Amino acid sequence: MAPIRYKPRAGVLRAAFQYQDLVAIETLIRFYRSRRLYSWVQLDADDTSFQSIDDVVARRPDGTYELTQVKFTVDPHARRNRLTWTWLTSTSGVRGRSLLQKWAVPTLHHRSQGTLASAVLKTDRIPDAAFADTLVCDRVQYHLIPAPDRATIERQLGSEQDARSFFDNFSFQHSQQRLEDLEDTLWSQISSDTDRGGWAVFCDQVRKWSTQQDQPPPDGRIRYIHLHQAFSVDRPKPLPQGFRVPSTYQVPDADFDTAFQHNLVSSDGIVVLWGPPGRGKSTYLSQLVSKIDPKTASCARHHYFIILDDTSNGRFHYNSI
Repeated sequence: MAPIRYKPRAGVLRAAFQYQDLVAIETLIRFYRSRRLYSWVQLDADDTSFQSIDDVVARRPDGTYELTQVKFTVDPHARRNRLTWTWLTSTSGVRGRSLLQKWAVPTLHHRSQGTLASAVLKTDRIPDAAFADTLVCDRVQYHLIPAPDRATIERQLGSEQDARSFFDNFSFQHSQQRLEDLEDTLWSQISSDTDRGGWAVFCDQVRKWSTQQDQPPPDGRIRYIHLHQAFSVDRPKPLPQGFRVPSTYQVPDADFDTAFQHNLVSSDGIVVLWGPPGRGKSTYLSQLVSKIDPKTASCARHHYFIILDDTSNGRFHYNSI
């Protein structure tokens, strides 16, 4: 499969954020399928105890946390973008910290507090041979780490004991699906619950949750009710555009019909017909279309409805309509 080329800088950043959102959606779909799985999920959590593994934080009902950090690369097959010990232990500047140092702090903290369910790196990077040789499934076997790298790790994490504890509690889920494939996989998991419009609205919602503070309100924590609203089976389905009018139909009031048609041709062409549900607005407008001479006017018909008690942010989204 040929690598997908992204525009420099802005394109790469956009793809990285999109990939992070999709990894979050993966967790949110699991939550939606099993409402008792988590108490809440938070994206880019601002709690300092999750710092550096805060892309997706999921709190289980027993008070423990699943911590997920996401790393995206534009070309995982390139040698420079491999998952290596050099990449994990590299530092910048005198006080710079390596990725392992950053990830070890929240992992060991929550491990000592008894609040760690899991800590994981999810990345599309592919391990090089030296890193792959230390893995059993997605866990690093400490004794298999090359001696020079092991010495660097112990120096960075403070001791052999802390280093061993970190690798005992941290997973490296590498070689994950590419961005486009991951999106297709997630859509297939939720396609029976919503349409493409609903999926687009949900993805927009996730972007909002991950970029705006305290979203969803009041505290930025995504609970089951938010997912239920996003994927509600009550979301309007498309109405048939070929709305058929009974042959026996008569307009409700002749004077009203005459006045309404007059308004159409004498104004700027925009007239709003409103009224309670079930009063026959769609039927009246559909029969009105049949009276319009296509040689003198154009008419685009599109029937849709919005549930009165739907207060979701996406109810007016053009995809939903």
